[in-house]
Amino acid sequence: MKTVRILLCIGILVVFAGCRHADVLAHKLEIYIPSTVEANREFKHDDVVKKTLQLFAQEFGGSSSLEIQGCWISRDGKALFEKGTVCFVYCSGGKLDNGKKLLRELAAKMRTALHQEVVAIVIDGTMEFI
Repeated sequence: MKTVRILLCIGILVVFAGCRHADVLAHKLEIYIPSTVEANREFKHDDVVKKTLQLFAQEFGGSSSLEIQGCWISRDGKALFEKGTVCFVYCSGGKLDNGKKLLRELAAKMRTALHQEVVAIVIDGTMEFI
């Protein structure tokens, strides 16, 4: 009975992700969404998070986010603390190239719109600054 429940749960997760049973979601794409603009002015970034999650869900079948707190050193040498959100998605190898392109384009737009020095993305564990 336990095996049946586990298989049922796995089946539900696979259906939720829009995958067939044979698909393997071996790649992870992430974007760090800041909660400040111009390095020190806080803003409610909920709308940006929701739009990012929706975009990822439309492209990959599902997405998730986590609240974070971080510290980074600005170009003028100051330690800046801020809360933010990481939006992420797992995808198959067949969607990886398009996913990388989408992620980099999104980060570039976000950097400009939110007046950031950089926006961090992570592709399969490797961080890039856009």
